[in-house]
Amino acid sequence: MNKLAFMLLVTVTSCFAQAAEHNETDQDQGITPTQNVQVQKISGFYLGAALGSGQLKQTRGSATSTSATSFQLLAGYQFNHVSSVELSYANFGQLKYDDLLLAIIPTESDPTAFTGQINLGYSFDNGIRPFVLIGLSHVQLNESQSLYDDDSHFALRSGLGLEYAPTALRGVAFTARWNADWFLVEYPAPSQSFPFLTPHTDLVSLRNLSFGVNYKF
Repeated sequence: MNKLAFMLLVTVTSCFAQAAEHNETDQDQGITPTQNVQVQKISGFYLGAALGSGQLKQTRGSATSTSATSFQLLAGYQFNHVSSVELSYANFGQLKYDDLLLAIIPTESDPTAFTGQINLGYSFDNGIRPFVLIGLSHVQLNESQSLYDDDSHFALRSGLGLEYAPTALRGVAFTARWNADWFLVEYPAPSQSFPFLTPHTDLVSLRNLSFGVNYKF
């Protein structure tokens, strides 16, 4: 009986010694027993899609448009916590212009934009990433009537957004973005339709507020 108790005492002591040694090793490596070893994906290729609301506005002129349902597809690569590059395609929806001039000639457009842009922000450990966008776009207005001097324009893309990538979802991120494509036009376009008006240069913006999902590989 004493021999059995002695063997049990030796076994328990050995187990405690091994546990203490394992705990010290974990602490040396910066790991605690309750620490979540999952880490957020930072660098890598990603694809995304978003739905939102698009609108056109002029800076000086009175032409604006109703809002329409927009969608956006994008592909990108994130290098680190700060920077990534993206290519995107956006369709701003069927926009109906609202303008005193257009009471005579109603105009609609179905704009699209191909964009190359830089995404600058910071990916925090909790999965939240605020960011800003800057890039260049090629805009096709697809107007039903030629309100502006040209139907296609090169534009400056600017924007900002917020991303949330839960660690548990491993690569899935939810995004909210606001962006605008800015370009100069002659308004109205020189033509026989507007013989009583003098064309002037104006700044036009195609604006889009969208919510979407990205997946990083």
